[in-house]
Amino acid sequence: MRDITGRKEMEKKLARSERLATIGEFSSGMAHELRQPLGVINNSVYYIGTKLKDIAQEKVKKHLAILDKEVKHANRLISDLLDFARVDEPEFKDCHVNPAVEEALFSVEIPPNIKLKKELKEGIPMVHADIYQIQRICVNLISNAVSAMPEGGCLEIKTDEDKTEACIEIRIADTGEGIPKENIEKAFEPFFTTKARGIGLGLSLSKKYVEAHGGRIYVESEVDKGSTFIVKLPINPFLLKKKNTAENKKLT
Repeated sequence: MRDITGRKEMEKKLARSERLATIGEFSSGMAHELRQPLGVINNSVYYIGTKLKDIAQEKVKKHLAILDKEVKHANRLISDLLDFARVDEPEFKDCHVNPAVEEALFSVEIPPNIKLKKELKEGIPMVHADIYQIQRICVNLISNAVSAMPEGGCLEIKTDEDKTEACIEIRIADTGEGIPKENIEKAFEPFFTTKARGIGLGLSLSKKYVEAHGGRIYVESEVDKGSTFIVKLPINPFLLKKKNTAENKKLT
């Protein structure tokens, strides 16, 4: 019975992998096809905006801004599809996570009805990481938090060093809708989403990037109270040794 059960589980995993590979190929083709007309729309919006900058009514400017915002949203979805379709090896360099978090915050529009609390710990060690992928992780998690608070709330972002696990921790918390217990395990699965907008790839890609760095990502959530996503990225042992040596010298 154990052999049959194990074989069936393997067959399910293989079928799922093949299905995801097919979806990935299709997604990649569609993403490339969609990016060209979106580029044309984006250029047209920019051109019209510059020509009407001084004479357009506020209503016209408002709708041009909406067009620009929606094109950027569509481009982010396309980037997610392309990243899902390909397997990019991280380009590792020694870097700090705080600038990656700041850059991610700059990239995501935080509505005025959401209060931002930011506690980025200074002096934490560097990580050996792909800074672009760390930014993408943060963008996905911040966007996810914002979309969970349509009526407003509080977005809290923290970074710190976890000396017990020898890693850098990034926490992104919201006071939004929360995730039902039955959906927590599915949250990081590709194409799983409970939202009207989005295609359910942000968390899946974030997990893929985190694991490529030898780290882990998980979520703590309660319905109607909010969610906290925790990312743990291992500190390069060599960098950690250098930091500890420097601290010991200061003490002596």
